[in-house]
Amino acid sequence: MSVDDGSRLRSFLRESVQPPIAEQQDRLRSRLERVVDPGRLAVVRHPARLPRDGESETLDWYERVREWASSSEASLSPFFKSRSA
Repeated sequence: MSVDDGSRLRSFLRESVQPPIAEQQDRLRSRLERVVDPGRLAVVRHPARLPRDGESETLDWYERVREWASSSEASLSPFFKSRSA
């Protein structure tokens, strides 16, 4: 089943991940390819650490989504807690 409502989907996946995570990424991409028209799906792979200075498509999109979340009273914070060693 494919939906063509004019929307597009961009998925950002981290490069150099452990095999179980890479397998999950592949499963996700396959599922998306089944339901999203090929011209409307973009998969962007990025390194684990992104430079804070300079141009980065991933950082540009993150900033756009962060601004949307802020104006929509949503949060991009993870739902889990993190600890420092």
